[in-house]
Amino acid sequence: MCGICGINWTDKDLIKLMGNACKHRGPEQEGFYIDHEISLCCERLRVMDLRDIGGQPIHNEDETIWAIQNGEIYNFKELKKELEDKGHKFYSNTDTEVLVHLYEEFDENFIEHMDGMFACAIWDLKNKKLIIARDRLGIKPMYYWFKNDRLIFASEIKSILQYEEVKRELNYSGLCQFVTYAYTIDGQTLLKNLNELLPGHKLTYDFSEKSLKIEKYWNLKLTDNRLSENENFVEIKKLLENSINKRKVSDAPLGALLSGGLDSSVMVAMLTKLTDTSVQTFTTGFGNELDEFKEAQIVAEHCGTNHTEILIDFSDLTKSLPRILWHMEFPFGRPSILSNYMVAEAIKKYVTVAYTGEGSDELFGGYNRYVQYAKNPEFLKNK
Repeated sequence: MCGICGINWTDKDLIKLMGNACKHRGPEQEGFYIDHEISLCCERLRVMDLRDIGGQPIHNEDETIWAIQNGEIYNFKELKKELEDKGHKFYSNTDTEVLVHLYEEFDENFIEHMDGMFACAIWDLKNKKLIIARDRLGIKPMYYWFKNDRLIFASEIKSILQYEEVKRELNYSGLCQFVTYAYTIDGQTLLKNLNELLPGHKLTYDFSEKSLKIEKYWNLKLTDNRLSENENFVEIKKLLENSINKRKVSDAPLGALLSGGLDSSVMVAMLTKLTDTSVQTFTTGFGNELDEFKEAQIVAEHCGTNHTEILIDFSDLTKSLPRILWHMEFPFGRPSILSNYMVAEAIKKYVTVAYTGEGSDELFGGYNRYVQYAKNPEFLKNK
């Protein structure tokens, strides 16, 4: 995780303040690019190419294109090889450097070639364009403020608030959406004029024309499933293995959360088969009967993982509520974020990157609220 931010004018003091406001996202290396028209900053957490040379902002051969990124490009090694074959020169082993050469090759269509979770910004010095993009499902955050031809963007709202012209006024429309859905649905935040760049969208600011344009570059496509049950099983297995395998690319220590439930158990089992060394797994609990230490231990022993049990104190969780809210920048729409934060804080001493298995229940209809959409709603009652 990194923190990125920028403004479409020159202000060394402001961009420094903005970087400091999100330094917790990437405390290991700080980098800036500032010219007569733009100021960019990246607070880096080292995952790819741990050397200082891998720091951001990153540039192309003649330093006319610059990039900052929060996230990971899973297919960057394949892209790098293709770009090198076309004559592009690289000076690091980071996935972010692939962005500047992809942009050189494909202009604003560079995003279509990227497989990953990312929020990134490209500064095209020759054509005076700034392109900001967010991954297809919105895994990585990106916020922006635009008024009187002044554009500010950042990984977190608190960085944007460093600019004194950004008023801290409550956005009642965003608040109504949050109360109704537990999140906002159209990119609004709880502050007026401060918006979220939606998943699968890109923002382009043209300095010559002083124009801002936001476009959707990807949308989910739904098709009828005509495969048999066994064919679906084979296809899902292949997709999961590919998903797990491509996330192994990391120069930093890597582990996995293991609850003992079906989703994390399948994930750990597959990860174990795809990894030469013993996988580090972690299970957390609160010291009550609902803890899943026993179930997780069974899976850990079966898969031969290097397993660690972590006990979380409820009093520590309640004391952390203000800090968690400060990081979230939104009220808690779902209580699971509380334990997730505590888990991440606890395992940081062991690993930098961790598999979690989040989203399986939503994707595979694991909650009882999805039963009404089943072809046979009585299915679960018959089991």
